[in-house]
Amino acid sequence: DFKEKLKTYINKFIFSEDAKIIDRSGDLASIGIEGPHSEKTLIQLAISIPCENAFLDLEWNKIQLTVFARSWSINGGFAIFIHAQHRQSFLAKLGNAQWAGMKTLNLLRIEKGVPWYGPDMDENYLLPETGLEETINYNKGCYTGQEIVARIKSRGQLKRKLTRLLIQTSSVPAPNAEVKCKDQTIGH
Repeated sequence: DFKEKLKTYINKFIFSEDAKIIDRSGDLASIGIEGPHSEKTLIQLAISIPCENAFLDLEWNKIQLTVFARSWSINGGFAIFIHAQHRQSFLAKLGNAQWAGMKTLNLLRIEKGVPWYGPDMDENYLLPETGLEETINYNKGCYTGQEIVARIKSRGQLKRKLTRLLIQTSSVPAPNAEVKCKDQTIGH
Protein backbone atom coordinates (compact mmCIF):
# COMPACT_ATOMS: atom_id res chain seq x y z
CA ASP A 1 0.00 0.00 0.00
CA PHE A 2 1.46 3.35 -1.11
CA LYS A 3 0.23 5.29 1.93
CA GLU A 4 1.90 2.88 4.36
CA LYS A 5 5.13 2.90 2.33
CA LEU A 6 5.17 6.70 2.36
CA LYS A 7 4.43 6.88 6.08
CA THR A 8 7.23 4.43 6.87
CA TYR A 9 9.65 6.38 4.67
CA ILE A 10 8.79 9.77 6.20
CA ASN A 11 8.96 8.41 9.75
CA LYS A 12 12.64 7.60 9.15
CA PHE A 13 13.32 11.35 9.04
CA ILE A 14 11.32 12.43 12.10
CA PHE A 15 13.89 12.20 14.90
CA SER A 16 13.16 14.40 17.87
CA GLU A 17 10.53 16.70 16.41
CA ASP A 18 7.02 16.67 17.79
CA ALA A 19 5.43 15.80 14.46
CA LYS A 20 2.56 13.61 13.31
CA ILE A 21 1.69 12.24 9.91
CA ILE A 22 -1.99 12.74 9.17
CA ASP A 23 -3.71 11.39 6.07
CA ARG A 24 -5.72 14.31 4.70
CA SER A 25 -6.27 12.86 1.23
CA GLY A 26 -10.04 12.70 1.83
CA ASP A 27 -10.14 16.41 2.70
CA LEU A 28 -8.80 17.63 -0.63
CA ALA A 29 -9.81 17.21 -4.24
CA SER A 30 -7.60 17.56 -7.30
CA ILE A 31 -9.18 18.72 -10.55
CA GLY A 32 -7.24 18.78 -13.80
CA ILE A 33 -8.05 21.41 -16.42
CA GLU A 34 -6.26 20.08 -19.51
CA GLY A 35 -6.02 20.91 -23.17
CA PRO A 36 -5.43 23.84 -25.50
CA HIS A 37 -8.27 25.88 -23.92
CA SER A 38 -7.25 25.32 -20.29
CA GLU A 39 -5.76 28.79 -19.76
CA LYS A 40 -8.79 30.43 -21.40
CA THR A 41 -11.05 28.40 -19.09
CA LEU A 42 -9.28 29.68 -15.98
CA ILE A 43 -9.36 33.26 -17.27
CA GLN A 44 -13.12 32.98 -17.90
CA LEU A 45 -13.52 31.80 -14.30
CA ALA A 46 -11.46 34.83 -13.13
CA ILE A 47 -8.73 32.55 -11.75
CA SER A 48 -5.19 33.92 -11.89
CA ILE A 49 -2.64 31.99 -13.95
CA PRO A 50 0.60 31.03 -12.16
CA CYS A 51 3.96 30.79 -13.90
CA GLU A 52 4.87 27.38 -15.36
CA ASN A 53 5.61 24.74 -12.69
CA ALA A 54 4.52 27.17 -9.96
CA PHE A 55 1.77 27.06 -7.33
CA LEU A 56 -0.59 29.93 -6.64
CA ASP A 57 -2.79 30.01 -3.52
CA LEU A 58 -5.84 32.21 -3.90
CA GLU A 59 -9.40 32.84 -2.89
CA TRP A 60 -12.01 32.32 -5.60
CA ASN A 61 -15.75 32.85 -4.95
CA LYS A 62 -14.97 32.72 -1.19
CA ILE A 63 -13.27 29.33 -1.66
CA GLN A 64 -9.58 28.72 -0.99
CA LEU A 65 -7.83 26.90 -3.81
CA THR A 66 -4.37 26.26 -5.16
CA VAL A 67 -3.58 26.39 -8.87
CA PHE A 68 -0.58 24.41 -10.09
CA ALA A 69 0.69 25.22 -13.58
CA ARG A 70 1.86 21.71 -14.48
CA SER A 71 0.13 19.80 -17.20
CA TRP A 72 -0.37 16.09 -17.65
CA SER A 73 -0.85 16.55 -21.38
CA ILE A 74 1.17 17.88 -24.32
CA ASN A 75 -1.55 20.52 -24.84
CA GLY A 76 -1.04 22.32 -21.52
CA GLY A 77 -3.12 22.47 -18.40
CA PHE A 78 -3.44 23.09 -14.69
CA ALA A 79 -4.19 21.22 -11.51
CA ILE A 80 -6.66 22.79 -9.09
CA PHE A 81 -6.45 21.69 -5.45
CA ILE A 82 -9.58 22.49 -3.48
CA HIS A 83 -11.29 21.34 -0.29
CA ALA A 84 -13.39 18.27 -1.12
CA GLN A 85 -16.63 19.90 0.08
CA HIS A 86 -16.29 22.55 -2.69
CA ARG A 87 -15.48 20.13 -5.51
CA GLN A 88 -18.98 19.87 -6.99
CA SER A 89 -19.62 23.62 -6.94
CA PHE A 90 -16.32 24.20 -8.72
CA LEU A 91 -17.08 21.53 -11.34
CA ALA A 92 -20.51 23.10 -11.94
CA LYS A 93 -18.77 26.38 -12.94
CA LEU A 94 -16.81 24.60 -15.68
CA GLY A 95 -19.88 24.53 -17.91
CA ASN A 96 -19.37 22.34 -20.98
CA ALA A 97 -16.05 20.84 -19.82
CA GLN A 98 -16.00 17.07 -20.11
CA TRP A 99 -14.99 14.60 -17.43
CA ALA A 100 -12.19 12.43 -18.79
CA GLY A 101 -11.35 10.07 -15.93
CA MET A 102 -8.21 8.29 -14.78
CA LYS A 103 -7.81 6.12 -17.88
CA THR A 104 -7.59 9.21 -20.08
CA LEU A 105 -5.28 10.94 -17.60
CA ASN A 106 -2.98 7.92 -17.69
CA LEU A 107 -2.87 7.99 -21.51
CA LEU A 108 -2.17 11.75 -21.55
CA ARG A 109 0.67 11.53 -19.06
CA ILE A 110 2.25 8.59 -20.93
CA GLU A 111 2.03 10.57 -24.18
CA LYS A 112 3.78 13.52 -22.48
CA GLY A 113 6.31 11.28 -20.74
CA VAL A 114 5.32 12.01 -17.13
CA PRO A 115 6.16 9.00 -14.95
CA TRP A 116 3.97 7.82 -12.07
CA TYR A 117 5.19 6.26 -8.88
CA GLY A 118 4.33 2.57 -9.05
CA PRO A 119 3.87 1.67 -12.70
CA ASP A 120 6.92 3.59 -13.97
CA MET A 121 9.27 4.06 -11.02
CA ASP A 122 9.68 3.41 -7.33
CA GLU A 123 11.96 4.37 -4.46
CA ASN A 124 14.87 2.60 -6.19
CA TYR A 125 15.10 5.36 -8.85
CA LEU A 126 17.08 8.54 -8.42
CA LEU A 127 15.14 11.66 -9.38
CA PRO A 128 17.37 12.52 -12.39
CA GLU A 129 16.67 9.00 -13.76
CA THR A 130 12.91 9.66 -13.84
CA GLY A 131 12.79 12.52 -16.34
CA LEU A 132 11.47 14.85 -13.63
CA GLU A 133 14.69 16.83 -13.31
CA GLU A 134 12.85 20.17 -13.71
CA THR A 135 11.36 19.54 -10.25
CA ILE A 136 14.81 19.74 -8.62
CA ASN A 137 15.85 23.02 -7.04
CA TYR A 138 19.66 22.95 -7.11
CA ASN A 139 19.81 26.17 -5.04
CA LYS A 140 17.75 24.78 -2.13
CA GLY A 141 19.45 24.05 1.17
CA CYS A 142 20.12 20.58 2.53
CA TYR A 143 17.81 17.71 1.63
CA THR A 144 18.04 13.94 1.61
CA GLY A 145 19.95 12.75 -1.45
CA GLN A 146 21.37 16.19 -2.27
CA GLU A 147 24.95 14.93 -2.63
CA ILE A 148 23.98 12.17 -5.08
CA VAL A 149 21.82 14.50 -7.18
CA ALA A 150 24.57 17.16 -7.30
CA ARG A 151 27.17 14.54 -8.29
CA ILE A 152 24.97 13.29 -11.13
CA LYS A 153 24.45 16.85 -12.37
CA SER A 154 28.16 17.73 -12.25
CA ARG A 155 29.36 14.49 -13.86
CA GLY A 156 26.42 14.00 -16.19
CA GLN A 157 26.39 10.24 -15.74
CA LEU A 158 23.25 8.20 -15.25
CA LYS A 159 23.13 4.45 -14.95
CA ARG A 160 19.64 4.43 -16.43
CA LYS A 161 16.93 6.86 -17.51
CA LEU A 162 13.22 6.47 -18.08
CA THR A 163 12.29 7.17 -21.67
CA ARG A 164 9.35 6.69 -23.98
CA LEU A 165 9.44 4.08 -26.71
CA LEU A 166 7.26 3.70 -29.75
CA ILE A 167 6.55 -0.02 -29.99
CA GLN A 168 4.95 -1.57 -33.05
CA THR A 169 3.05 -4.53 -31.63
CA SER A 170 -0.52 -5.61 -31.14
CA SER A 171 0.02 -6.49 -27.46
CA VAL A 172 1.23 -4.39 -24.56
CA PRO A 173 4.55 -5.59 -23.09
CA ALA A 174 4.48 -6.71 -19.46
CA PRO A 175 5.80 -4.28 -16.83
CA ASN A 176 9.60 -4.49 -16.51
CA ALA A 177 9.87 -6.55 -19.72
CA GLU A 178 13.33 -6.55 -21.25
CA VAL A 179 13.93 -4.14 -24.10
CA LYS A 180 16.38 -5.57 -26.62
CA CYS A 181 18.22 -4.26 -29.61
CA LYS A 182 19.93 -6.87 -31.78
CA ASP A 183 19.80 -9.47 -28.99
CA GLN A 184 21.36 -7.08 -26.47
CA THR A 185 19.32 -6.00 -23.42
CA ILE A 186 19.22 -2.21 -23.37
CA GLY A 187 16.57 -1.66 -20.70
CA HIS A 188 13.46 -2.82 -18.88
